[in-house]
Amino acid sequence: MSGRAPPGKRRGSFFEELKSRHVVKVGVAYGVTAWLLLQVGSLLFPAFGAPDWAIRLLFGFLLLGFPVALVLAWAFALTPEGLRRETGADRYTPRPSGFGGKFNALIVGAAAVGLAFFAWTHERHA
Repeated sequence: MSGRAPPGKRRGSFFEELKSRHVVKVGVAYGVTAWLLLQVGSLLFPAFGAPDWAIRLLFGFLLLGFPVALVLAWAFALTPEGLRRETGADRYTPRPSGFGGKFNALIVGAAAVGLAFFAWTHERHA
């Protein structure tokens, strides 16, 4: 099936196309994950004796990866059958609910607990 919108669904602006291809979600998720990695790196790199330039190198890699993540989000779509090229994906088929939402909540909860632990240990040693 093509990536075209069904007759009842008209595509609007370029931003609407970005939202329908989930590029905006990927960009926000990448930004949050990159920020979290930089925070963890700034806490752990000195503890392991990493050189001062290591955090700048991590930042550079994360910065270079951002446009790559956006291009991949534009080119591919997550369908119920798996990851497909956008031209052959049917983005308008609803995804089954269930385990995915619970798994996402578990990941967010684990990340929050980990971040709170790192903040607590950093505050105690400061």
